[in-house]
Amino acid sequence: MALFAFICLQVMDILTTLLCLHHGVQEANPLIRAALANSADPRMALGIPKVLAIALATSSVVLAPQKAAAESECGVLVFVAWNLASAWAAR
Repeated sequence: MALFAFICLQVMDILTTLLCLHHGVQEANPLIRAALANSADPRMALGIPKVLAIALATSSVVLAPQKAAAESECGVLVFVAWNLASAWAAR
């Protein structure tokens, strides 16, 4: 169940980041900002790191299911909340 929540939060992070970009809010993460600057499609620039994050989370759940980190979910939840607040402030 924790992995499903993590994947849902990753998808929400992509969607809220795209919402922020649509409203003119600049990406705060310098690595993602560089990927966005060098990509023709922001969905790819955002999606590839998320696929890697999901793959890492899946491997950690498979290898150590007792230690599947709820902290990761909380961290992504904070990013989603930040994106929503930024988009709201920019509109």
